[in-house]
Amino acid sequence: MRKLTELLQGRPNLDQTEIGMIAYMSQAATPKMAYSGTTSARNTVSSRESLVKYGFVTVNDTNKTAQLTPTGEEVLTSENIVDEAGELTERGLELIKHYKTQKAEWQQLESFKYLSSKAFE
Repeated sequence: MRKLTELLQGRPNLDQTEIGMIAYMSQAATPKMAYSGTTSARNTVSSRESLVKYGFVTVNDTNKTAQLTPTGEEVLTSENIVDEAGELTERGLELIKHYKTQKAEWQQLESFKYLSSKAFE
C-alpha cells in the first residue's frame, strides 16, 4: 500500500520515525551530531537507510556525518516542521521529542534482548 501511495503523491510517504529523524537532523549543530542521532538502534538505522534511498539524506559512515539534501530540506516546510522563517514549529518540536523517545526505547529493547540472550548461554 505504501508504494501505491508514493506513486500517487510523487514522493515517498514518510512514516513518523523518518519525519522525526528529518526534524532531528535539521536541528543538529553539526553533521557529526546529525549522524549520531541516526545510529545506535536498528530501527533508526533502517529509517536512515530509507531516507538515503529516497534522496532526503546523505550519510558518510567513514566520517560519521549525515545531513539533509535539498529534497530533505523541502520536507521541513511541507511537513510543517519549520515555518517560513525557518523556525521550528510546535509540530517540529513534538516530532523531535517523539523521535528521541522512540530511539531511547529501541535502544533499551535491544539491550534487553541482548542481555536476555546472554543469560541463557
